[in-house]
Amino acid sequence: GGGAGDSSDEEEEEHTITFDRYLRKDAEKCERLGQPRILNLGLVGEHHSLWGHKLWNASLVVADMVDAGEIDVTGKSVLELGSGAALPSCMAGICGSSCVVATDYAIDTDQHLVDNIRDNLERFQAEAGEQQDNAE
Repeated sequence: GGGAGDSSDEEEEEHTITFDRYLRKDAEKCERLGQPRILNLGLVGEHHSLWGHKLWNASLVVADMVDAGEIDVTGKSVLELGSGAALPSCMAGICGSSCVVATDYAIDTDQHLVDNIRDNLERFQAEAGEQQDNAE
């Protein structure tokens, strides 16, 4: 039956993190600058359609534009609204933004979403550091 333990089990399943990869188009640029070519992004479970449960097309397009320099973020502060997996924020950090703030719909009420955004940004920083260590 529907005891408290069952509810807790369902909640755990809803917050499963899966991963997707974003592959940057310019491999030569990544190698030359010692930057990661692949970004591994955590995605929050699918129990809410507004959450970061997939890489949305808009985030892919914005990330591509930032990476290609069509949107210049160098030395600028960047605010991403509705960041979900925070892909554009990660790209802004890679491409020289002085400050990145990533926020989303349920930031006040859902710690899982906030944690996933934070984890993605921290994962990017770790991967970028490893790439730079290997390039030196």
